[in-house]
Amino acid sequence: MRLLGSPSLVRALVACALIGLWATACAEGTEALTPGSGGGAAAAAGAAGNDASAGSGGASGTAGDASADVGVDADGGGDASVCQGVVCNAPPASQCSGANLQVYEPNGTCGSDGSCSYASSVVSCPSGCASGSCIGDPCIGVTCNTPPASFCSSATHRTVYQSPGTCGGNGSCSYQSIQAFCPFGCVNDVCQGDPCAGVTCTSPPSNYCKDASYLVANQSPGSCGSSGQCSYATVDVFCAFGCSGSQCQGDPCAGVSCVTPPANNCKDASTARIYSTPGSCASGACSYSFAEISCSYGCVGGVCNNCQLDAHCPSGQWCQSGSCTPCNDSAHCGAACTNCAATGKVCNAGQCVDCVGTGSCGSGKYCSNNVCLDCNANSHCGPSCVACGPGSSCAGGACAPCDTNASCGATCSPCGGATPHCKAQGTASVCVQCLSNAHCSGGQVCNTSSGSCGPPCPTTLTGAFSADFTAPASATWYSGTDVQLNTSPWKVYANAQHGVRINGGRLGITNKRGSSSVGHGHGYAYVRTGGAGSAYDNQLYNPTLKGNTGQEVVWSLNLRRDNPESTNGGFSCSSTSSQNDITVGLAYVLATDSAAGLNASAGTCASSGASVGYAVVVGGSNRVRLVRFSGGLRNGALTTLVESGTFTVSNYFSARVTYNAVTDQWRLEARNDGTSTFADPAAGSYTFSGTATDGSYVNQPLEFSGPYFQTGCCCLCSSTYNALFDNVRVGLRCAP
Repeated sequence: MRLLGSPSLVRALVACALIGLWATACAEGTEALTPGSGGGAAAAAGAAGNDASAGSGGASGTAGDASADVGVDADGGGDASVCQGVVCNAPPASQCSGANLQVYEPNGTCGSDGSCSYASSVVSCPSGCASGSCIGDPCIGVTCNTPPASFCSSATHRTVYQSPGTCGGNGSCSYQSIQAFCPFGCVNDVCQGDPCAGVTCTSPPSNYCKDASYLVANQSPGSCGSSGQCSYATVDVFCAFGCSGSQCQGDPCAGVSCVTPPANNCKDASTARIYSTPGSCASGACSYSFAEISCSYGCVGGVCNNCQLDAHCPSGQWCQSGSCTPCNDSAHCGAACTNCAATGKVCNAGQCVDCVGTGSCGSGKYCSNNVCLDCNANSHCGPSCVACGPGSSCAGGACAPCDTNASCGATCSPCGGATPHCKAQGTASVCVQCLSNAHCSGGQVCNTSSGSCGPPCPTTLTGAFSADFTAPASATWYSGTDVQLNTSPWKVYANAQHGVRINGGRLGITNKRGSSSVGHGHGYAYVRTGGAGSAYDNQLYNPTLKGNTGQEVVWSLNLRRDNPESTNGGFSCSSTSSQNDITVGLAYVLATDSAAGLNASAGTCASSGASVGYAVVVGGSNRVRLVRFSGGLRNGALTTLVESGTFTVSNYFSARVTYNAVTDQWRLEARNDGTSTFADPAAGSYTFSGTATDGSYVNQPLEFSGPYFQTGCCCLCSSTYNALFDNVRVGLRCAP
């Protein structure tokens, strides 16, 4: 064990002795700090002499402790392998340095070669220095912190030296000592520990049966004796249900529920045995008490019959298998238990009636208020008695469409007033004004498609709408959602930097209406072609194109866009970043079902519009196209019906479109008007003409029309595009 000369050792020993802490912990703590015997003896000898002899005594202590020292030097210096077992606590003797004294620290460090080195300090000697000590006061620079080792002064006491000590007149140290009591004895200069320390007496021997009725149970925890061994007290436990296998046996009736008695039975032909519940448990088995009842009409299956004849039962009951049963079936009905089945009737609430449900009436009849009726009503019709749906009624035992003047339409009501004639369309028949020209007066003719009277088909092209955009003129660009364009009948949708205006006798749309950077977007204007607020003459024009019976609808207009970067333009993109100068699309929407449905997101390439219809477009190629569209125009699905030859995109165009409501044939005519101005689109000849047939959207109302322009330009793009529209004409004439 390494010799420790630190003050902490002595302080710990003194503290234990002074406050009487002679418990195991204190004894073990001082034992851990006790110096080795070799070092202690040498240190004691050194203390009796001068400082030099004290230092040599420490060196002897090192040798004495070498076998117990493990690991690196306590001061932490040196190499672990070279310094293993080396203790640096023998500093050189103090020596004079001129008039001062050089004093070495008591604990040094082990170097890489295994040798010890010690730090030193210089102490001033007021009267000078000689022979390794200050003249006049030999204690200057002397530190007394290396007391002798503790030792057993008796079998129960240990002598412990206090530190620091005191320096005498000759410069030598002396140390006071105390007698420490060792409760468990002192052996080899060390107080012995408690033999029961760390012993836990919580593992008693197994219980056992003393006899058939008693169990010997060991108590826990036990107690630790002077030798460190555990002992356990026992107690005899009475076992109410016997002792077996080193434990008391459980109650055999625990968990047993005696609630399932034997089935009631007949003791004999006239006695019923009835069991009671709950029963009782004994030795784990249930038993049940019972009562025996005399049966006047005999016993069957443990139940006494309450009758043998109907006469044994009260009014309104009959004897069924020994039991009085209420008379509520067709063979026994009401207070007199009448047999309804004998007359082909059924029992209901004590009365004999025709039926209680349709199933009891047979084919072609149904049950109403307990009476069978023939199935000749709208709610019950024909052999299967089915209900006739809207627009049909029961006639001659079958459901038939309501398509007569007396019974017409979904409610099968009579026609009259302004609509006296039923237009037969099966269950969708409707009351209309006319079915033929004979039903009209004042020179009017019947539109058999709509069933209304109107002016006769014009033999020449008759205008239903026109716009030359001469007024109201304004230099202001309009934008936003459904914004009125000045005081005109047009309304505007425009986003990003797009704007719409009427100026210079034309309707213009731009992608840069302000000073901000341009961006992906679109702008368009529309008027209503039907319904409330219509700008069209709806006496001539029907927004359901097929409703213009026997006629042709003709649209003519001018359109142009500038082309600063010679792009073809288009109406689709592959990614939002690739739209620049590509999605530049020019269109005039001839007819669509929703103006708001053209307003799509410009931040995605996905189709986000919702409208359908027909349009003239320039985009995707240097051609004029007649298209059918769905999902709006921006990124929508455009189907080309007719496509012209190539044109110079930035020139002025005229286009004319004709729809034949008889054949569903469409005609597109297009021409290039040059580089300076528009020509009248309703006059002159066209260089291109092509036809196609399509009826996709002609049977639904398309109540909106107008010019449209979109661009793809953002980020570092600064291209400015403008579109112009003029001389819009819509007219009708008789189809050839």
